[in-house]
Amino acid sequence: MILITGATGQLGGATLDFILSGANSINIAVMARDSLKAAALKTKNVEVRIADYNDYDSLVAAFEGVDILLFVSSASPESSERRQHHINVINAAKENKVKHVIYTSVLKASDTAKFLPAVEHCHTEQYLQQTGITYTIFRNTMYAEAVPQLLGNALQTGTWYFPAGTSKNNFASRTDIAEALATVINQPLLHQNKVYEITSGQSYSCGEIAEIISRITGKPMTYVTIALDLMINEMKKSGIPESFIAMIASGIEAIDAGEFGTTDKSLENILGRKPRNLQDCLKMMI
Repeated sequence: MILITGATGQLGGATLDFILSGANSINIAVMARDSLKAAALKTKNVEVRIADYNDYDSLVAAFEGVDILLFVSSASPESSERRQHHINVINAAKENKVKHVIYTSVLKASDTAKFLPAVEHCHTEQYLQQTGITYTIFRNTMYAEAVPQLLGNALQTGTWYFPAGTSKNNFASRTDIAEALATVINQPLLHQNKVYEITSGQSYSCGEIAEIISRITGKPMTYVTIALDLMINEMKKSGIPESFIAMIASGIEAIDAGEFGTTDKSLENILGRKPRNLQDCLKMMI
């Protein structure tokens, strides 16, 4: 049996759809935290199991009979909570003798990374590898679908203020990543104990992204780099929780350090084609 966690989310949901569109779409279960959100999944003829990363016993029950587990990582901004979530999932998988865990990590996960979640992902990877469970790790780059959220009101004003300097950033389509995950789920033997850096084929500076958006919209957009402290102060004024601010700030520091500028062929190799480029993704969103 295959079980997909985070099935009501965008990545888990898209992966489920790819699996259901394939030839091996039997014995599929999904895990969700919210029974109301999960109700729509029942129409897809899959078994729905309600569990929470905070509730170990619920995870043990949800993973019963599971052979392949897609473990979509915790979205908690609190590092200690995220760490415990991941430990709970892996321990529950081990208790149920799950044969293969596919884990969504982050690009260049390392215990020396500037991006705070990347440190936790590194520790989770190590913990998973120590269990003896067969694994595949997707170290995902930033989603192309997140770019419009980074723009603020730039589409209206024509000026994009962001503290990323001239550093290159890599963005891959969430849909492409979901398709690749479904491919691995359907062919797990080909991807045993592999760690993949999941990226698109090209990285861009914010200035280059502004030029792409200008071409798409036909309206000029100028990128202006600002100090990170200025952005942090604005987030504080907006009442954004400190944990979110720390996570976002660490992400920008990681961008500046080049942690998200990597390109790799893994996504292309799994898909058997080139991933969508950023311009094609943005055309569908802007």
